[in-house]
Amino acid sequence: ADLIDSKRMKDLLDNLVKKYDHVILDSIPVMELADTRLLSRQVDSVLLVASVGIARREVLQNSVEELVKVGARIIGVVINRLDYGSRYGNAYDYYYLSEETGKTKLDRDRLFDQS
Repeated sequence: ADLIDSKRMKDLLDNLVKKYDHVILDSIPVMELADTRLLSRQVDSVLLVASVGIARREVLQNSVEELVKVGARIIGVVINRLDYGSRYGNAYDYYYLSEETGKTKLDRDRLFDQS
C-alpha cells in the first residue's frame, strides 16, 4: 500500500500516460486490501470485473460503495464467465452504454459467435 500511494507510483503513472495512449492496470478485488482503493484515486477511471457464480451481488455493491467513497470514477462493469444459453436462455438482452447514443442493444448472436 505504501508503494501504491507513493510519489514514485504517481511519477510512474505520469510517465506511462505521456508515452502511451491507454494504460490499463489490473488490481486485486476491491474488498481484499486497500491497494485497489488507493490505486483508483490515481487513475482516470475504473472498470469493475465480476464473475458469474463467484462475485456475490453484495460484494459488488460494497466494492462500488468503497470506490465511490474514495472518489473513483467507475465507468462500468464487465461480467465474465457467463454461460450463454444454458441457464439464461433468451430471457435477457445485452446492452452497452455509449455517451453519444445512450443505451444501445448488442446483437447477441454476433457477441457470442464461437467462430
